[in-house]
Amino acid sequence: MRQFFVFFAFVFLASCSESPSQQSPPHFELDMTGPEYQRHLSENPEVLNDPDFKILKPILDLGKRNLDWLIRINQGRAAGNQISLTSEATMRGYPIDRPREYNVRVILGWHRDLLKKMPQAMAKVLTGSEPLPANPTLTEADYIFWGNETDQVYQVAARWLMLKKYRQGMIDNRRNDIRGYYFLIREPELAQRLDAWAELSPADQAKYREWLIGTCGNANELLICTRELDDIIAKKDSVRGYWEKYKPFSQDIYESNFEIQWERSDIRWTSAQPAFATIPFVDPKNEKIATYLKENVEAEWKWGAWQLLVQFQNGSKSNMSHIEFEPNVTAHVKVPNTIVMDENQPTTEYDSRWTIRHEFGHILGFPDCYIEFYDVDRELMISYQIDITNLMCSRRGKLKQTHFDEMKRVYLDALEKH
Repeated sequence: MRQFFVFFAFVFLASCSESPSQQSPPHFELDMTGPEYQRHLSENPEVLNDPDFKILKPILDLGKRNLDWLIRINQGRAAGNQISLTSEATMRGYPIDRPREYNVRVILGWHRDLLKKMPQAMAKVLTGSEPLPANPTLTEADYIFWGNETDQVYQVAARWLMLKKYRQGMIDNRRNDIRGYYFLIREPELAQRLDAWAELSPADQAKYREWLIGTCGNANELLICTRELDDIIAKKDSVRGYWEKYKPFSQDIYESNFEIQWERSDIRWTSAQPAFATIPFVDPKNEKIATYLKENVEAEWKWGAWQLLVQFQNGSKSNMSHIEFEPNVTAHVKVPNTIVMDENQPTTEYDSRWTIRHEFGHILGFPDCYIEFYDVDRELMISYQIDITNLMCSRRGKLKQTHFDEMKRVYLDALEKH
């Protein structure tokens, strides 16, 4: 597993001299918000020259006016009465069995459907050119719903334009698509069913064939995988053997999405005091920020009787975890110690509170657990979160037993082990 990440680092460094189409795509979480996409578009004006920009411009204009209207409405509302399009209730997931699939044609279809279904009162504002009203023109609940629907189409249009120039990297990402493995390991009596291949219904054969080829695809080109499996079936050889041959490759990729990838040396968790672990953190010297960080992290990173405790200390940012705020950035972590948050986003918003909990997961060594790639045959971008209930996969996610177990495996008595 560690070899995989050494290889990844090598590819990343090598890509610095490659053209954008050959480079690894940038880190864009699947459920970024409209304002985050708006920033990325403004920072990458080259998308204006993309032929698809002209096609998608009506959608981008609609999305921008939608976000501008929200700003206009909130200008007249008290701080505690602001409307937000991001909340725990409105966060969307992209589950592995219902992935988001999109290209220009699909996005245009979503846009047409949106305008057909949207209440006329809202459509009149968003498609018009009159000054934006200071209040919603429909109930607040309906405004939030349709504002979110509009923002979703805007986000995907922006995402397409931002990722298109990294097409080759997105094609290469197909090797990480673990759906075949994911579905096969959940099939009851799989070994027996594969051994009895000829007795399966055509529908089951087609389903397993797709998943088996997908599993092989984690190690090979899909064309090679298809030919090998079809040859096995034609010769009535062991389909189960094909599965067992490629299962380890898929399993390694799947498990890497949930394993700690870089181990910290400053987490203290001992068998003598198993109820808590501690991690030092540079004191932000700001009571509001310190409270925001400590309350959110400690509220999330606990399981049963166990608790992770953040201990603020005076120290150097070069060798201790710390938080920085920058204007107009998408939250991220500079491995291994720096959490970067957007200083323009209120820390009271749900999205900010979830994000600091998620980003702290990266500080602890956990990777993101979502997949996105370009399917050449179907000409679609495909993306999904492996587990939408998982804090590191989705903005709908929470801490899970698997996080606690992985923390325990890596960090319990780690100082004594080394």
